[in-house]
Amino acid sequence: MTDQKIIDRVRKLRALGESTNQHEAELAIARANELMEKHQLSMTDVEVRDIDKSQIIKEDYVVDGQKMKLHWVENLAFGVAKLFDGTILVNKRLHGTSFTFVGFPDDVALMKVLFQNLYDSWGQMIMDDLNHAKSDTLGCWSPSDTMKFKQGHGISYAKTIFSRCKEAARLRNDTVSGTSGTGMALVLAKDVALKDFGSQDGWTKGKARKTSHGSYRGSLAGQVAGRKAQISPSLS
Repeated sequence: MTDQKIIDRVRKLRALGESTNQHEAELAIARANELMEKHQLSMTDVEVRDIDKSQIIKEDYVVDGQKMKLHWVENLAFGVAKLFDGTILVNKRLHGTSFTFVGFPDDVALMKVLFQNLYDSWGQMIMDDLNHAKSDTLGCWSPSDTMKFKQGHGISYAKTIFSRCKEAARLRNDTVSGTSGTGMALVLAKDVALKDFGSQDGWTKGKARKTSHGSYRGSLAGQVAGRKAQISPSLS
């Protein structure tokens, strides 16, 4: 009997274990446990079923109003994707800031909503922080300072959000890994489906990029303000 046939047999027996006939249910569970022990199967082996890349979808995303390729925005998107057990693909040859979210359909939908929310929040935050920074310098603020402030602010904002998303995902998966059943199975299912997800046509898998902050006054002020970014407690 092949491994898959054994797993299918165990699943059927465990289904019978929910029978209202107590004797029948006990026999079915006992037999299922015997098979799992004999063939060294875990509940994860039984719960994770039919996992392959066909369950993964890709959705392109273009950041409106950005003609430049901003790596810090990609870092922000990558952090959001990790929060929902996904990833992003980026293409160095394309102009503008765009990427592709990769993951299970429901997760990709959440990635897009959260990313847009965080990016819009940054757009509102940057103007308030910039005005405060300008007022603190008593008018001694140049156009270069403004440009560097936005750059430093965005980099620190993305770095802060990325680290918090990564930690939230880790804490959630640690909690799930301490249990058995469908929760743990789903975590492993995503890992299996995303592992070695192919890159093609110039697209490469997303990663946290190291981006230079610069040393200008505006950039340093932006870094400080960007590190104050918050993420909803409901996500952690």
